[in-house]
Amino acid sequence: VCIANAQQLKYIVTIRGQPMGEASTTYLISPLKGVTVKSKLTLNGPAGRLIIESSDSTGPDGMPLSRSYSEVTPNRTRVVVVSVSKTGLNVRTTGSGKSVSNFHPFPKTGTVKRVSDLWFTILRPKLGSKDVSWEFDTDSMSWKKVTFTYVGQQRIVIQGRPVTAYLIDSNE
Repeated sequence: VCIANAQQLKYIVTIRGQPMGEASTTYLISPLKGVTVKSKLTLNGPAGRLIIESSDSTGPDGMPLSRSYSEVTPNRTRVVVVSVSKTGLNVRTTGSGKSVSNFHPFPKTGTVKRVSDLWFTILRPKLGSKDVSWEFDTDSMSWKKVTFTYVGQQRIVIQGRPVTAYLIDSNE
């Protein structure tokens, strides 16, 4: 849920009504530089603590600028850092005591620009706006086509207060 004009969102994560952790999302917005979204999820479970952190930066035209992702468990740490060149992505994955770097060229058709990353921060989409682009999946290390469609506004309740939220449909 993206709440209009929010700079930072904080959540309490529950499973079957029991608090299991917390999450936060911070938006750094600049009409000249684009948008950076930083997220952190911490879950406490019987097997220990899981911490996932990510940072995604998108330029003012929707072009991805950088991405980082880390996952820390009691038994494993995995870090993925993605930098963008003119022709593709440089991906460095570190984990299990080794580091691997690969280059992944942009797909030959379509675009990697994701304008929907700018919706409700820099851009206001029209009802029914659709954004189709390629996204790099750091788990499978491959490109996948994603579609986002702005469906409209919806009233929801957060912490007992009704707010207006933007509803986006996605195949992601």
